[in-house]
Amino acid sequence: MLGIESFFKSFSCIIMHVLRSAILCFLALSTASYAQISFTPLPSQPQDHVLSITTNPITGTMYCCTSTRVSQSTDNGGSWGKTANTGALGINILYCSPKGQLYAGVDATNGSNPVGLVSYNASSSAWSPVAGSPLNITAIVEDTAGNLIVGTGSTGNFNPNPITYGKGFFLYNGSAWTEINTGVPMLSGYSVLPAVKSLLLDKSGTVIAATYGGGVLQ
Repeated sequence: MLGIESFFKSFSCIIMHVLRSAILCFLALSTASYAQISFTPLPSQPQDHVLSITTNPITGTMYCCTSTRVSQSTDNGGSWGKTANTGALGINILYCSPKGQLYAGVDATNGSNPVGLVSYNASSSAWSPVAGSPLNITAIVEDTAGNLIVGTGSTGNFNPNPITYGKGFFLYNGSAWTEINTGVPMLSGYSVLPAVKSLLLDKSGTVIAATYGGGVLQ
């Protein structure tokens, strides 16, 4: 009998401990604070039809773009002003590197030698084409070695179908461009690569790509 009583006392203590832990956990979750749980318009609005937005991690300047112009705000959205013309047609994506260098991925720059990437010099407020960059850049990320990785894509009505496809991925080490399409699958039933929609760098330093028709790649 003493053994049974001792067992039930021990069991009751365990149950009480579990319940106490569960209650404390519930209270902690119910009183947790969140950084942001709602959205409100910025004090001032940039031009309509914003396609991409980024921020300079060094200065805090915000940049956003439409398909034709880039705007910037140095006061957390209190006011906006347009940067110089990018000299490009079809701006797709803005990206600011960890060191604060702003890039715009575009369909093509104007002129006889079009490219798909332009960089911004905040001191001179001028955009410059990055020589040799592929056309139709739709995604940009910097890897752990400081190289730019870009993805390409097009939604033009081109042959062969489908109309949404790309030329894959490219790496820029600051002086030269290299195609890096090993392992990238062709679109099923076609001899073209999928369009790249987004790139990110995970905590392990691996570049992850979201594609239109090719799934998620790493």
